[in-house]
Amino acid sequence: MTGVRGQSSDRGQFESQSLSGYMAGLKAQRMEARLEQRRSRNGDIDEEAVGIIQFRLKLRTIDLL
Repeated sequence: MTGVRGQSSDRGQFESQSLSGYMAGLKAQRMEARLEQRRSRNGDIDEEAVGIIQFRLKLRTIDLL
């Protein structure tokens, strides 16, 4: 992965490449799953829905690997 010199990739400042896009996608999926868990604890979404979302995210991750 070739990044912009002097800037770290963890801040999202890197050239658009397939690996960096994949990692950004995984980060977004994890954040989405955490949000769904938080909503569930607050009673907005039931536990079954959160389980289904997490299972789908795991399947997507396996498919991408």
